[in-house]
This record gives sequence, structure tokens and C-alpha cells, in this order.
Amino acid sequence: MKFKAESLSVQLFHIIHKKGQNYRFLNSIRERFPDLILEGISQKCILSLTHAKKIISLSLFAQKQDLLLSKKLQTDILLRFACTTQISEAMMVSGIESENDFMLVAIGREIPKDLSFFISKYIKKQSDFRKNHAYLKKQFRISEKHLSAVLSDSPLEDLMVEKAAVLFK
Repeated sequence: MKFKAESLSVQLFHIIHKKGQNYRFLNSIRERFPDLILEGISQKCILSLTHAKKIISLSLFAQKQDLLLSKKLQTDILLRFACTTQISEAMMVSGIESENDFMLVAIGREIPKDLSFFISKYIKKQSDFRKNHAYLKKQFRISEKHLSAVLSDSPLEDLMVEKAAVLFK
């Protein structure tokens, strides 16, 4: 998925890698592409591509307004997906080390085509986020009563984005 936010290009890649080696893999990509902001988010913390777009856009807006939850944009993105201001908690909830699949978020003026080539053997072509609804409802203690109070086509997504939007230092 590609989109523009705050005049930057953003691209998401569903990565299949090896449990216990994901941060090493992410750091190798960061070394190879130092001009990009790169972050890995557990794929189980994403409800849909529009959910990811909204959270990333929140972080980019927070950066523009000097309201980041941490010193780095990539950490802010991790915190907002985990709906917390605690980095250690965010690592447990939306970190990538204990996962096989994760979403790679790439942000920059332009996303170079050789990024896709560099990670091509790790990219999963299709992403199915439907099973993540049950995980996130349980993780954030969201009941059906909470969901029924939200007038929306995607109430869980909207609740998650709201939780991410109201975080502050």
C-alpha cells in the first residue's frame, strides 16, 4: 500500500521473516536506506490498511505539530499502534521480535524502488487482517457494548484510532 501524508510518501510491506531475527533484519534495512524512516509493526496490531494509514498519518501530523510521544517518529508510530506512551509496553504489544509476520512502514520524500527489490523475497503478497479484530478487542478490553456505541462502518478501527489520537507525553 502506498499513500501520501503530510507531503511524504508512505509505503507498507507485509514481511514474512524469522521469529527472533526481525529486529536484525529491520536494522539491516535501516542501514541500507538511511534516508528513510523505517519501522516494523506486528501485523496482528493492524485492523486494515485504512487503520494503518490513519495511525501513521496521526504520527506524521504529531511530528509536524511538535507533539511526538517520543524523540523519534518511528517510536511514535509504534506507541500509537500499541495505544500507550510506554515504550516497553509498546514493544510487547506491537513489537516485531516475537512475530513471524510484520508490517514494514517506510516513510520518505520518495520510496526508492530498490527497497522493494531488496526485501522482495520477504514480502507476503496478500494480507488478511480479519483475525486481528478478536486479538485487539481482547488486548484493549473492548466489549461489544463499546463497539455498539460507535456509529461507524468500522467501530473497532475508529476506537483504536481515537485511543491513539488522545495519547500525549
